Amino acid sequence: MIQQEAMACGLTIIHITKTGVEDIVRDGINSFCIPIRDVEAINGEILFFYDNPDRPEMGKNTLERAKTSLPWDNYGKRTLLPIRKS
Repeated sequence: MIQQEAMACGLTIIHITKTGVEDIVRDGINSFCIPIRDVEAINGEILFFYDNPDRPEMGKNTLERAKTSLPWDNYGKRTLLPIRKS
């Protein structure tokens, strides 16, 4: 939930693949997705934020995505598995 909470605060996130957040973020628009165990990619994204501290459009995109994709009503629906009848 940390990624979702950061998005709800309008923060751009850096996340790795296979965390389950790939379906709610858009790489380069409201977050940065990097391959797992790719130290150089992590370093590059951290340096990007250091060199570009003012990224209002990404924060705005992140907050907008959180408002439309992360309401609590949808959270339960997306996380519960459908019950199968035997």
